[in-house]
Amino acid sequence: MDPSPSEVFKNTAHPMCACDVHNLVFLSANEAALRALGFAWEELCTMTLNDILSQEDAAAIVHACVTAASAQLPLRLGPMMLRKKDGTAMASEIHCQAIPFEGKDAIFLLLARPRREGTKKTFPIGP
Repeated sequence: MDPSPSEVFKNTAHPMCACDVHNLVFLSANEAALRALGFAWEELCTMTLNDILSQEDAAAIVHACVTAASAQLPLRLGPMMLRKKDGTAMASEIHCQAIPFEGKDAIFLLLARPRREGTKKTFPIGP
């Protein structure tokens, strides 16, 4: 039996979270995201996306995510700095996509290491 989308989200090794499109409150986060940011779920679920963004990035990023969600377009933002629980900054790209989550309009966010300039990943095709 294939895993459900929620099982894939929960068990993926990549930091992922979901935020409500309207108020940007965290709706869910997988263990990888909690580890990367240093928060317990009980803490993160009381926060919004703005709480982990740097002040200089917050307005532009929130606007871009909400615009992408309303247009149903995937979006890659960054690199930018995210605030971890201990106050340190974590460099990240955010890949976002609007997807309904538990009956709510949500933005799914994948937190990724920033790509290095001039590097390109290639994947072989075929056997």
